[in-house]
Amino acid sequence: MAYRLILLIGNNPLPNYVVAKYFLETKRELYLYLISSEETKKYSEEIVKCLKSDISNKENYNLYEKYICLEDCDDSKSIKNDIQKQLKDCFNDNDEINLNYTGGTKAMAVHVYATIKELFSNSNLDFSYISARDNSLKYDLDESKNIPISDKINVILETLIKLHGYEKGSEDRGNIYQAPLKEIKELIKNNYSKEYLHWVKDFIDKNYRNEKGFKLTKKDFDSFNDNYQKIENDHNDNLKNYHWLGNLLKEIPNDVSLIENGELLNPYELKNNSYVEKRLKNTLKFLNGIWLEDYVYEIINSQNKKADIQKGSKIKKPLRLDDFELDVIIVNSYITTLISCTTDKTTHLCKLKGFEALHRVSEIGGDEGKVILITALDNEQRDKLQDDLNKIANLKEDKLLVLGIEDWEEKIIVDKINRFVFI
Repeated sequence: MAYRLILLIGNNPLPNYVVAKYFLETKRELYLYLISSEETKKYSEEIVKCLKSDISNKENYNLYEKYICLEDCDDSKSIKNDIQKQLKDCFNDNDEINLNYTGGTKAMAVHVYATIKELFSNSNLDFSYISARDNSLKYDLDESKNIPISDKINVILETLIKLHGYEKGSEDRGNIYQAPLKEIKELIKNNYSKEYLHWVKDFIDKNYRNEKGFKLTKKDFDSFNDNYQKIENDHNDNLKNYHWLGNLLKEIPNDVSLIENGELLNPYELKNNSYVEKRLKNTLKFLNGIWLEDYVYEIINSQNKKADIQKGSKIKKPLRLDDFELDVIIVNSYITTLISCTTDKTTHLCKLKGFEALHRVSEIGGDEGKVILITALDNEQRDKLQDDLNKIANLKEDKLLVLGIEDWEEKIIVDKINRFVFI
Protein backbone atom coordinates (compact mmCIF):
# COMPACT_ATOMS: atom_id res chain seq x y z
CA MET A 1 0.00 0.00 0.00
CA ALA A 2 1.53 3.28 -1.14
CA TYR A 3 1.28 6.49 0.85
CA ARG A 4 0.33 9.39 -1.37
CA LEU A 5 0.60 12.94 -0.02
CA ILE A 6 -0.95 15.86 -1.90
CA LEU A 7 0.26 19.35 -1.09
CA LEU A 8 -1.00 22.79 -2.09
CA ILE A 9 1.90 25.14 -2.69
CA GLY A 10 1.62 28.88 -2.10
CA ASN A 11 4.18 31.54 -1.27
CA ASN A 12 5.14 29.96 2.07
CA PRO A 13 6.70 26.54 1.40
CA LEU A 14 7.69 25.84 5.00
CA PRO A 15 4.54 24.04 6.25
CA ASN A 16 4.52 21.93 3.06
CA TYR A 17 8.12 20.90 3.64
CA VAL A 18 7.41 20.10 7.30
CA VAL A 19 4.47 17.83 6.43
CA ALA A 20 6.35 16.08 3.63
CA LYS A 21 9.45 15.63 5.81
CA TYR A 22 7.36 14.08 8.57
CA PHE A 23 5.70 11.53 6.29
CA LEU A 24 8.95 10.77 4.46
CA GLU A 25 10.66 10.01 7.77
CA THR A 26 7.79 7.92 9.14
CA LYS A 27 6.78 6.07 5.95
CA ARG A 28 10.27 5.89 4.35
CA GLU A 29 8.59 5.74 0.94
CA LEU A 30 6.49 8.66 -0.17
CA TYR A 31 4.62 9.58 -3.33
CA LEU A 32 4.40 13.33 -3.34
CA TYR A 33 2.06 15.46 -5.47
CA LEU A 34 2.76 19.18 -5.43
CA ILE A 35 -0.07 21.35 -6.75
CA SER A 36 0.91 24.93 -7.53
CA SER A 37 0.54 27.82 -9.90
CA GLU A 38 3.28 28.53 -12.44
CA GLU A 39 4.50 31.31 -10.13
CA THR A 40 4.85 29.04 -7.08
CA LYS A 41 6.23 25.96 -8.85
CA LYS A 42 9.71 27.17 -7.86
CA TYR A 43 8.78 26.48 -4.23
CA SER A 44 7.62 22.97 -5.16
CA GLU A 45 11.01 22.33 -6.68
CA GLU A 46 12.86 23.69 -3.63
CA ILE A 47 10.78 21.47 -1.33
CA VAL A 48 11.74 18.39 -3.33
CA LYS A 49 15.42 19.39 -3.45
CA CYS A 50 15.53 19.80 0.32
CA LEU A 51 13.73 16.51 0.95
CA LYS A 52 16.08 14.62 -1.35
CA SER A 53 19.04 16.23 0.38
CA ASP A 54 17.62 15.07 3.73
CA ILE A 55 17.60 11.40 2.63
CA SER A 56 20.70 11.46 0.43
CA ASN A 57 22.79 9.61 3.02
CA LYS A 58 20.01 7.34 4.30
CA GLU A 59 19.32 3.81 3.09
CA ASN A 60 15.88 2.51 2.11
CA TYR A 61 14.24 5.94 1.79
CA ASN A 62 12.43 6.70 -1.45
CA LEU A 63 10.72 9.84 -2.69
CA TYR A 64 8.69 10.06 -5.91
CA GLU A 65 7.40 13.46 -6.90
CA LYS A 66 4.91 14.78 -9.42
CA TYR A 67 4.45 18.49 -10.16
CA ILE A 68 0.96 19.71 -11.02
CA CYS A 69 0.57 23.29 -12.27
CA LEU A 70 -2.91 24.77 -12.27
CA GLU A 71 -3.80 26.98 -15.21
CA ASP A 72 -6.14 29.15 -13.14
CA CYS A 73 -5.94 28.93 -9.34
CA ASP A 74 -9.22 30.86 -8.87
CA ASP A 75 -11.50 29.03 -11.29
CA SER A 76 -13.26 25.92 -9.93
CA LYS A 77 -13.87 24.32 -13.33
CA SER A 78 -10.28 24.83 -14.43
CA ILE A 79 -8.95 23.39 -11.16
CA LYS A 80 -11.23 20.36 -11.40
CA ASN A 81 -10.16 19.67 -14.99
CA ASP A 82 -6.45 19.97 -14.09
CA ILE A 83 -6.80 17.63 -11.10
CA GLN A 84 -8.84 15.04 -13.03
CA LYS A 85 -6.44 15.11 -15.94
CA GLN A 86 -3.26 14.77 -13.87
CA LEU A 87 -4.29 12.75 -10.80
CA LYS A 88 -7.18 10.46 -11.71
CA ASP A 89 -5.07 7.54 -12.90
CA CYS A 90 -2.23 7.95 -10.39
CA PHE A 91 -3.78 6.10 -7.44
CA ASN A 92 -4.73 2.48 -6.73
CA ASP A 93 -7.77 1.43 -4.70
CA ASN A 94 -5.78 0.40 -1.63
CA ASP A 95 -3.52 3.46 -1.56
CA GLU A 96 -3.57 5.77 1.45
CA ILE A 97 -4.27 9.31 0.25
CA ASN A 98 -3.78 12.48 2.31
CA LEU A 99 -4.54 15.96 1.03
CA ASN A 100 -2.79 18.47 3.24
CA TYR A 101 -4.34 21.86 2.53
CA THR A 102 -2.19 24.05 4.79
CA GLY A 103 -0.56 25.83 1.84
CA GLY A 104 -1.88 27.48 -1.30
CA THR A 105 -4.62 30.06 -1.62
CA LYS A 106 -8.06 29.75 -0.04
CA ALA A 107 -9.57 29.23 -3.48
CA MET A 108 -7.11 26.43 -4.21
CA ALA A 109 -7.89 24.74 -0.90
CA VAL A 110 -11.67 24.88 -1.40
CA HIS A 111 -11.70 23.69 -5.01
CA VAL A 112 -8.95 21.05 -4.75
CA TYR A 113 -10.52 19.68 -1.55
CA ALA A 114 -13.90 19.29 -3.25
CA THR A 115 -12.40 17.70 -6.37
CA ILE A 116 -10.25 15.21 -4.46
CA LYS A 117 -13.19 14.25 -2.27
CA GLU A 118 -15.37 13.64 -5.32
CA LEU A 119 -12.74 11.69 -7.28
CA PHE A 120 -11.47 9.44 -4.50
CA SER A 121 -14.42 9.13 -2.12
CA ASN A 122 -14.17 5.32 -2.13
CA SER A 123 -10.45 5.32 -1.33
CA ASN A 124 -8.57 5.35 1.94
CA LEU A 125 -8.73 9.14 1.97
CA ASP A 126 -8.19 11.79 4.60
CA PHE A 127 -7.53 15.53 4.76
CA SER A 128 -5.10 17.31 7.05
CA TYR A 129 -3.62 20.68 7.93
CA ILE A 130 -1.09 22.17 10.33
CA SER A 131 -2.78 24.18 13.05
CA ALA A 132 -1.00 27.48 13.65
CA ARG A 133 -2.58 27.63 17.11
CA ASP A 134 -0.71 24.66 18.60
CA ASN A 135 1.63 23.57 15.76
CA SER A 136 -0.02 20.20 15.44
CA LEU A 137 -0.95 18.12 12.40
CA LYS A 138 -4.71 17.64 12.46
CA TYR A 139 -6.93 15.33 10.42
CA ASP A 140 -10.46 16.06 9.28
CA LEU A 141 -11.85 12.51 9.26
CA ASP A 142 -9.81 10.64 11.86
CA GLU A 143 -8.89 12.86 14.80
CA SER A 144 -7.14 9.97 16.55
CA LYS A 145 -4.23 10.51 14.15
CA ASN A 146 -3.62 14.11 15.27
CA ILE A 147 -0.02 14.69 16.39
CA PRO A 148 2.08 17.61 17.75
CA ILE A 149 4.24 17.82 14.64
CA SER A 150 6.56 20.45 16.13
CA ASP A 151 7.83 17.68 18.45
CA LYS A 152 8.66 15.44 15.50
CA ILE A 153 10.51 17.70 13.07
CA ASN A 154 13.73 19.72 13.25
CA VAL A 155 14.64 22.13 10.47
CA ILE A 156 18.05 23.78 10.16
CA LEU A 157 18.58 27.38 9.04
CA GLU A 158 20.26 26.41 5.76
CA THR A 159 17.19 24.41 4.71
CA LEU A 160 14.86 27.21 5.76
CA ILE A 161 16.77 29.68 3.62
CA LYS A 162 16.83 27.40 0.57
CA LEU A 163 13.10 26.76 0.77
CA HIS A 164 12.44 30.47 0.30
CA GLY A 165 14.91 30.85 -2.56
CA TYR A 166 17.73 32.46 -0.58
CA GLU A 167 21.36 31.57 -0.09
CA LYS A 168 23.58 31.92 2.95
CA GLY A 169 26.49 34.24 2.20
CA SER A 170 29.99 34.21 3.62
CA GLU A 171 30.55 35.54 7.13
CA ASP A 172 33.47 37.80 8.07
CA ARG A 173 32.92 38.03 11.81
CA GLY A 174 35.61 36.26 13.72
CA ASN A 175 35.78 35.19 17.33
CA ILE A 176 38.47 37.60 18.52
CA TYR A 177 36.29 39.63 20.89
CA GLN A 178 35.51 36.94 23.46
CA ALA A 179 37.65 38.57 26.17
CA PRO A 180 36.18 42.10 25.82
CA LEU A 181 32.70 40.54 25.61
CA LYS A 182 33.35 38.93 28.98
CA GLU A 183 34.14 42.38 30.39
CA ILE A 184 30.89 43.78 28.96
CA LYS A 185 28.94 40.91 30.51
CA GLU A 186 30.49 41.81 33.85
CA LEU A 187 29.59 45.50 33.59
CA ILE A 188 26.00 44.56 32.68
CA LYS A 189 25.90 42.29 35.72
CA ASN A 190 27.07 45.18 37.89
CA ASN A 191 24.48 47.58 36.44
CA TYR A 192 26.82 49.76 34.38
CA SER A 193 24.99 49.36 31.07
CA LYS A 194 23.88 53.00 30.94
CA GLU A 195 27.40 54.18 31.74
CA TYR A 196 28.72 52.08 28.89
CA LEU A 197 26.23 53.53 26.40
CA HIS A 198 27.10 57.04 27.58
CA TRP A 199 30.79 56.37 26.94
CA VAL A 200 30.06 55.04 23.44
CA LYS A 201 27.96 58.07 22.55
CA ASP A 202 30.16 60.69 24.21
CA PHE A 203 33.56 59.34 23.15
CA ILE A 204 33.37 56.68 20.41
CA ASP A 205 30.63 58.29 18.32
CA LYS A 206 32.02 61.78 18.86
CA ASN A 207 35.58 60.96 17.80
CA TYR A 208 35.32 57.96 15.46
CA ARG A 209 32.14 58.73 13.50
CA ASN A 210 31.09 61.24 10.88
CA GLU A 211 27.88 61.73 8.90
CA LYS A 212 28.75 58.73 6.69
CA GLY A 213 29.44 56.29 9.51
CA PHE A 214 32.67 55.14 11.10
CA LYS A 215 35.85 56.96 10.07
CA LEU A 216 38.05 54.50 8.17
CA THR A 217 40.56 56.63 6.23
CA LYS A 218 43.51 58.80 7.28
CA LYS A 219 41.76 61.87 5.87
CA ASP A 220 38.77 61.17 8.12
CA PHE A 221 41.07 61.62 11.10
CA ASP A 222 42.44 65.06 10.18
CA SER A 223 40.52 66.73 13.01
CA PHE A 224 41.33 63.84 15.36
CA ASN A 225 45.01 64.53 14.71
CA ASP A 226 44.60 68.28 15.19
CA ASN A 227 42.78 67.76 18.51
CA TYR A 228 44.64 64.67 19.65
CA GLN A 229 45.80 66.11 22.97
CA LYS A 230 42.28 67.09 24.00
CA ILE A 231 40.87 63.73 22.89
CA GLU A 232 43.57 61.89 24.83
CA ASN A 233 42.80 63.98 27.90
CA ASP A 234 39.12 63.06 27.55
CA HIS A 235 40.14 59.43 27.26
CA ASN A 236 42.22 59.61 30.44
CA ASP A 237 39.31 61.28 32.26
CA ASN A 238 37.08 58.43 31.15
CA LEU A 239 39.54 55.89 32.53
CA LYS A 240 39.25 57.62 35.91
CA ASN A 241 35.46 57.99 35.83
CA TYR A 242 34.61 54.52 34.47
CA HIS A 243 36.52 51.94 36.49
CA TRP A 244 35.54 49.15 34.06
CA LEU A 245 36.87 50.92 30.93
CA GLY A 246 40.58 50.15 31.33
CA ASN A 247 40.00 46.41 31.64
CA LEU A 248 37.63 46.42 28.66
CA LEU A 249 40.10 48.17 26.36
CA LYS A 250 43.02 46.00 27.51
CA GLU A 251 41.14 42.86 26.49
CA ILE A 252 40.79 43.96 22.85
CA PRO A 253 43.53 42.22 20.78
CA ASN A 254 46.52 44.48 20.12
CA ASP A 255 46.29 44.44 16.33
CA VAL A 256 42.74 45.85 16.41
CA SER A 257 43.00 47.92 19.58
CA LEU A 258 42.28 51.62 20.12
CA ILE A 259 45.35 51.64 22.40
CA GLU A 260 49.00 51.68 21.31
CA ASN A 261 51.81 51.23 23.83
CA GLY A 262 49.52 52.18 26.70
CA GLU A 263 48.28 55.40 25.07
CA LEU A 264 45.30 56.27 22.89
CA LEU A 265 46.05 55.40 19.27
CA ASN A 266 46.14 58.28 16.77
CA PRO A 267 44.72 56.66 13.60
CA TYR A 268 46.13 59.49 11.49
CA GLU A 269 49.62 58.15 12.16
CA LEU A 270 48.90 54.70 10.72
CA LYS A 271 50.67 53.84 7.47
CA ASN A 272 47.74 54.08 5.03
CA ASN A 273 43.96 53.73 4.67
CA SER A 274 44.15 49.95 4.55
CA TYR A 275 45.85 49.92 7.95
CA VAL A 276 43.25 52.29 9.38
CA GLU A 277 40.32 50.14 8.26
CA LYS A 278 41.93 46.87 9.31
CA ARG A 279 42.77 48.30 12.74
CA LEU A 280 39.48 50.03 13.53
CA LYS A 281 36.52 48.72 11.52
CA ASN A 282 35.52 45.58 13.41
CA THR A 283 36.46 46.98 16.81
CA LEU A 284 34.32 50.08 16.37
CA LYS A 285 31.41 47.93 15.14
CA PHE A 286 31.82 45.64 18.13
CA LEU A 287 31.94 48.44 20.70
CA ASN A 288 29.05 50.27 19.05
CA GLY A 289 26.59 47.37 19.24
CA ILE A 290 27.73 44.10 17.68
CA TRP A 291 28.65 43.02 21.20
CA LEU A 292 24.94 42.85 22.05
CA GLU A 293 24.34 40.30 19.28
CA ASP A 294 27.32 38.25 20.47
CA TYR A 295 26.16 38.52 24.08
CA VAL A 296 22.64 37.31 23.32
CA TYR A 297 23.89 34.52 21.07
CA GLU A 298 26.39 33.26 23.63
CA ILE A 299 24.05 33.08 26.59
CA ILE A 300 21.17 31.52 24.62
CA ASN A 301 23.32 29.05 22.69
CA SER A 302 25.08 27.87 25.85
CA GLN A 303 21.78 26.82 27.42
CA ASN A 304 20.05 25.18 24.46
CA LYS A 305 21.48 22.29 22.47
CA LYS A 306 18.38 21.25 20.53
CA ALA A 307 17.53 24.32 18.44
CA ASP A 308 19.63 25.62 15.56
CA ILE A 309 20.97 28.98 16.81
CA GLN A 310 23.18 31.17 14.64
CA LYS A 311 24.42 34.77 14.58
CA GLY A 312 25.53 37.23 11.94
CA SER A 313 24.13 35.17 9.08
CA LYS A 314 24.28 36.98 5.77
CA ILE A 315 21.36 36.13 3.51
CA LYS A 316 21.14 36.80 -0.21
CA LYS A 317 18.94 35.94 -3.14
CA PRO A 318 20.59 35.11 -6.48
CA LEU A 319 20.66 38.01 -8.97
CA ARG A 320 19.45 40.47 -6.32
CA LEU A 321 21.47 43.16 -4.58
CA ASP A 322 19.46 43.58 -1.38
CA ASP A 323 21.42 41.20 0.85
CA PHE A 324 20.69 41.40 4.55
CA GLU A 325 22.13 40.15 7.82
CA LEU A 326 20.35 38.36 10.63
CA ASP A 327 21.61 39.38 14.08
CA VAL A 328 20.66 36.18 15.92
CA ILE A 329 18.27 33.53 14.64
CA ILE A 330 16.76 30.54 16.40
CA VAL A 331 15.09 27.68 14.52
CA ASN A 332 13.26 25.59 17.10
CA SER A 333 11.65 22.59 15.39
CA TYR A 334 10.45 24.55 12.36
CA ILE A 335 9.50 27.79 14.11
CA THR A 336 11.88 30.66 13.35
CA THR A 337 12.59 33.42 15.85
CA LEU A 338 14.64 36.36 14.63
CA ILE A 339 16.37 38.38 17.35
CA SER A 340 17.12 41.92 16.25
CA CYS A 341 19.51 43.86 18.49
CA THR A 342 20.06 47.59 18.84
CA THR A 343 21.70 49.69 21.53
CA ASP A 344 19.64 52.67 20.40
CA LYS A 345 17.28 54.26 22.91
CA THR A 346 15.12 56.33 20.55
CA THR A 347 11.68 54.87 20.01
CA HIS A 348 11.51 55.87 16.34
CA LEU A 349 14.67 53.99 15.32
CA CYS A 350 13.76 50.98 17.45
CA LYS A 351 10.36 50.87 15.77
CA LEU A 352 12.03 50.84 12.33
CA LYS A 353 14.23 47.95 13.48
CA GLY A 354 11.10 46.13 14.62
CA PHE A 355 9.35 46.53 11.28
CA GLU A 356 12.45 45.40 9.40
CA ALA A 357 12.77 42.31 11.60
CA LEU A 358 9.10 41.40 11.09
CA HIS A 359 9.57 41.70 7.34
CA ARG A 360 12.76 39.62 7.29
CA VAL A 361 11.39 36.81 9.44
CA SER A 362 8.37 36.48 7.15
CA GLU A 363 10.73 36.19 4.17
CA ILE A 364 12.69 33.26 5.60
CA GLY A 365 10.39 31.83 8.25
CA GLY A 366 6.97 32.31 6.70
CA ASP A 367 3.81 32.98 8.69
CA GLU A 368 5.14 30.96 11.62
CA GLY A 369 8.04 33.35 12.27
CA LYS A 370 8.51 35.33 15.49
CA VAL A 371 10.58 38.39 16.41
CA ILE A 372 12.43 39.46 19.54
CA LEU A 373 13.52 43.09 19.44
CA ILE A 374 16.24 43.91 21.99
CA THR A 375 16.71 47.65 22.60
CA ALA A 376 18.12 50.14 25.10
CA LEU A 377 14.68 51.58 25.89
CA ASP A 378 13.50 51.99 29.46
CA ASN A 379 10.58 49.87 30.65
CA GLU A 380 7.90 52.43 29.89
CA GLN A 381 9.19 53.05 26.35
CA ARG A 382 9.63 49.29 25.85
CA ASP A 383 6.04 48.48 26.76
CA LYS A 384 4.67 51.30 24.60
CA LEU A 385 6.69 50.14 21.60
CA GLN A 386 5.45 46.58 22.11
CA ASP A 387 1.84 47.81 22.07
CA ASP A 388 2.42 50.08 19.07
CA LEU A 389 4.04 47.38 16.93
CA ASN A 390 1.38 44.82 17.85
CA LYS A 391 -1.40 47.21 16.85
CA ILE A 392 0.19 48.62 13.68
CA ALA A 393 1.27 45.22 12.36
CA ASN A 394 -1.88 43.50 13.66
CA LEU A 395 0.18 40.85 15.44
CA LYS A 396 -0.85 38.05 17.74
CA GLU A 397 0.58 38.27 21.25
CA ASP A 398 3.04 35.41 20.70
CA LYS A 399 4.63 36.89 17.55
CA LEU A 400 6.67 39.75 19.02
CA LEU A 401 8.63 40.40 22.20
CA VAL A 402 10.28 43.76 22.88
CA LEU A 403 13.03 43.93 25.51
CA GLY A 404 14.72 47.00 26.98
CA ILE A 405 17.90 47.88 28.83
CA GLU A 406 16.51 46.67 32.17
CA ASP A 407 16.18 43.22 30.58
CA TRP A 408 19.85 42.90 29.59
CA GLU A 409 20.92 41.18 32.83
CA GLU A 410 21.67 37.56 31.93
CA LYS A 411 19.10 35.79 34.09
CA ILE A 412 16.31 38.12 33.00
CA ILE A 413 17.03 37.99 29.27
CA VAL A 414 17.48 34.21 29.25
CA ASP A 415 14.22 33.67 31.12
CA LYS A 416 12.22 35.96 28.83
CA ILE A 417 13.68 34.54 25.61
CA ASN A 418 13.21 30.94 26.75
CA ARG A 419 9.58 31.51 27.69
CA PHE A 420 8.90 33.22 24.37
CA VAL A 421 10.72 30.73 22.13
CA PHE A 422 10.81 27.35 23.82
CA ILE A 423 7.77 27.08 26.09
